[in-house]
Amino acid sequence: MDKNENRRMIFSKDAIENSKPLSEPKCAIRQGCNPYKIDIKGAFAHATISNEVKNCPACFGLGRIVEDNESKACQTPPLSKVVNNFNVAEIPAKYFEASVEKFSNFSGNGKQVLKQINQWKDQFQPLKSKGLVVTGPVGVGKSYLMACLAKYFVEKGYSVKCADFFQLLSDLRAGYSNGQSEATLLAPLIKVDILLIDELGKGRNKDFELTILDQLVSERYKQNKSIVASTNYQLSSKGGAHNFNYDLDSAYGGGSDFSPDTFGELQARVGSRIFSRLKEMTHFVELSGTDMREGFSKT
Repeated sequence: MDKNENRRMIFSKDAIENSKPLSEPKCAIRQGCNPYKIDIKGAFAHATISNEVKNCPACFGLGRIVEDNESKACQTPPLSKVVNNFNVAEIPAKYFEASVEKFSNFSGNGKQVLKQINQWKDQFQPLKSKGLVVTGPVGVGKSYLMACLAKYFVEKGYSVKCADFFQLLSDLRAGYSNGQSEATLLAPLIKVDILLIDELGKGRNKDFELTILDQLVSERYKQNKSIVASTNYQLSSKGGAHNFNYDLDSAYGGGSDFSPDTFGELQARVGSRIFSRLKEMTHFVELSGTDMREGFSKT
């Protein structure tokens, strides 16, 4: 071996021993970027993977990186699952920016109700926890809170379905007319982890409507699956105000006006059987305040 060859070997050895290992590319999600963005697509809010994740040098937009020679999700639950569940949930487009932190109707008991709802959602466990029914007058922010909860549970990795009660009945009726089976129509509403129903009780109280609601509530009741709902209808007529956890042994007045905009009692709207199950399945919370739709706030 000549002197030059020996020198090259010594130089190579020193270079290897003194060199610094190449740094691993940093994961954008783990660095705190917003993993997905929300905009509007038709009637619903729509989620897409953010540009930060798409351009991430660690995962190249896939939401998975290699650690210890093993492919791992950049976050839990996986980003792909969150985005898919978000878009299946059908959160109304109006509330695409909704969040609990942005709720602003504190003209009544909003602060107290937010505290109750936050405690409930933080302790929620599918198949174990009760659902929630938020009652209150028109425009106090019930629908807004439904959207907030939908987004929260989607981010936790749960499957969610949002449904406006009146629209839900219309869609089911159309499905029956087109020859679809009852099982096919109700299956997506039964299988999800959390079903959110806005405007519960808004209908004409026809036999068809009550039968559908009874089947929906009964099936989720049997499977111990949660229902989260909002309603304009009172839980009791005592004192002419909204009350919650009303004693079912008490007598109810049998109002005859079932106009969707006549806000009587929820039990009269949905029937004693459904109301009894809802009382067992959910916590009732009353939200009070002024009608924020008369201003410019999002409610």
